Amino acid sequence: MGRSLYVARVGRTSVNKPGRLSKTGNRYLRTALYMPVLSAVHHVPHARAFNRAPIARGKKKTTGLCAAMRKYLTGLGVCFRAAKAFDSSKPFSSTHRQGRLT
Repeated sequence: MGRSLYVARVGRTSVNKPGRLSKTGNRYLRTALYMPVLSAVHHVPHARAFNRAPIARGKKKTTGLCAAMRKYLTGLGVCFRAAKAFDSSKPFSSTHRQGRLT
């Protein structure tokens, strides 16, 4: 999708740099998904719980948005291949559907 997670980097001058989100990939797709996912995270309870789970584990907010983008993208792909309407609760597990943090 364009924002994959890099593992922790190790260098000569600064050891133990934290991992980061790469910006390789389709930037148009990333741009097109950003605002809809941001809106979904604020208004859809399943997406909100899914976004808060990595943040509760100490990750950055961007990581939660990236995870939600990927979840929606895979859900849209499945719906497109199956020729069915998109349901925003289907891509999420039962834990996120209930609104509990993992």
